Amino acid sequence: MFENREDAVRQLADRLSDHRGRHPLKLVCAVPVASREALATIQPMADEVVCLHAPDAFGSVGQWYRDFPQVSDEEVIALLRG
Repeated sequence: MFENREDAVRQLADRLSDHRGRHPLKLVCAVPVASREALATIQPMADEVVCLHAPDAFGSVGQWYRDFPQVSDEEVIALLRG
């Protein structure tokens, strides 16, 4: 869904900002893997950030999964439509 890592981080930051506007008791951002740079960007926006793995040499999200196939736009649209 994202063209690049910066788009993904920006979208996550936007979602956190949206949720912050709802005044939750605690805003937690949990991700399975992220770059250290992305975490540094996101941490000020949440009360707590949980990340299972933040490697020194991040590369891309897909390299940290055994199976991370590409998904077509059509597949995403079909899944969102339910």
